[in-house]
Amino acid sequence: MITWTRGHSRRAFSFTIIAATIVVCIFVGCSKEGPAGPQGPPGQNGQNGQNGAPDDLSNPNVQPVVVFTLPADGATGPFDVYVPGPTTKPHFIVRFNKFIRLSSVTSSAVTASGFGKPVRVSLYRISGPYPLNPTSGASDLYDHVLAFSISDSLNNYSVIYPIGRQVSIRIDTSITDINGRHLAQPVIFTFNAEPTFRLVSMTPENGSTNVRYGQRVTLYFNSKLSSSIFSALHINPQVDGRWMFYEYSRDSSTVIFMPARPFAFGSTCAVNVNAGARDAFGNVIAGPIAGSFSMVSFRVISAYPSDGSTNNGLNNSIRVELSGPLDTSSVRAAFTISPPITGSLYLYNSSYFYFNPSAQLQPSATYRVTLSSSVRASDGTTFSAPFSFSFTTESFSISLAPSYGTYNYPRSERLMIYSRAELDTNSVRSAVSIFPSVSYRFVMSPPGYSPAVSIYPQTSWASNTTYTLTVGTGLRTKSGVNLSQPESTTFTTGF
Repeated sequence: MITWTRGHSRRAFSFTIIAATIVVCIFVGCSKEGPAGPQGPPGQNGQNGQNGAPDDLSNPNVQPVVVFTLPADGATGPFDVYVPGPTTKPHFIVRFNKFIRLSSVTSSAVTASGFGKPVRVSLYRISGPYPLNPTSGASDLYDHVLAFSISDSLNNYSVIYPIGRQVSIRIDTSITDINGRHLAQPVIFTFNAEPTFRLVSMTPENGSTNVRYGQRVTLYFNSKLSSSIFSALHINPQVDGRWMFYEYSRDSSTVIFMPARPFAFGSTCAVNVNAGARDAFGNVIAGPIAGSFSMVSFRVISAYPSDGSTNNGLNNSIRVELSGPLDTSSVRAAFTISPPITGSLYLYNSSYFYFNPSAQLQPSATYRVTLSSSVRASDGTTFSAPFSFSFTTESFSISLAPSYGTYNYPRSERLMIYSRAELDTNSVRSAVSIFPSVSYRFVMSPPGYSPAVSIYPQTSWASNTTYTLTVGTGLRTKSGVNLSQPESTTFTTGF
């Protein structure tokens, strides 16, 4: 309602009219909608805003655009993208401001040029984000961070970026976002991924230590090679062997050195690539390049049970793994265990043997295993010092069935004594008592089964009676270890 107030000015009246009109529009609704204002900012952290506006990644009012590429347009590498080597990475990555419908990302929608041959671009399929984290909840159908691989159109093998040449990536407008909207115009970015011929990586890695015995040397380059590269590659100190192309290399960019015999234990080897080394296209390497690695010494690399461990099983075998192949004739004289136990040594493979005791280990006992320095590797290398480790076995304990307080126990059901240690059967009868007194008989578990004693009533347990089964400290193992404290259980029979 509009009311006149004596003494108010014409300006005040006009303001009152405008305010009233706004109130009517809000509460009643205007008959005609005005033009839309500019788009407001997204909600905090990409979530829905206070007015319920959808996240920009799925906002139908937002035009899809490319907001990031790796490599960047106009950049010169090398980049953290695909190169030949032991790890696999995508050729390039594109981030959009919207969820993109992956079914629209076809080989014709994203193309690459500059490789000197026909190539095909496809989505990079591997679990895990690289190198950007995908939006939480993104599925296989939509995502806004897309990684791509480039492969040869003829054989589908990944291609290497050409040395010193520009490569262009084109993203067509046929790509659609989650709302069906297209890019407003094609996106093209160009970069030089590999400006020079270079060594990408080597195995073993430069500076690595404790390299496993029998390891060969593998060199990964960023370009196709010819056999002329072999004369520029050297191993120092010089060892017999030969360089060759890696048999599974699809582009002859990987070479390996096969030594005539394994590199010596504890030795340090240097790998050198001469300055002036060339790839198959005549590109000269940015060198010289040098790397080195150190071989593992001849030693024990694992033992079981582990040194200092406790509560180990009484039936455990003892296992030792060494860093290289053994001279098996040297093991028996070098292996000792204290306190002494009998058993047999078995070779699992050329560098791994185990000892099987012929009887159970003693409960609550500490054993020390020693491998003297007389043990030899197959090449004659010996330990620099004896190796030993110790472990302690579990204590002698039992469990009883039925459990304490069992009610309505079947009158013909047996009672059980369970043990992980083999029992001295002569000690069982005198160690067991049942109250109230009743006639019963014992049945021992057969050989090869877990140690146990079954106690059967001669006829049946009395009805509605509470019994207590007690096993005293007179119960002992075959090795003569007595139960440290009595164990008992109580049960009540049914009618």
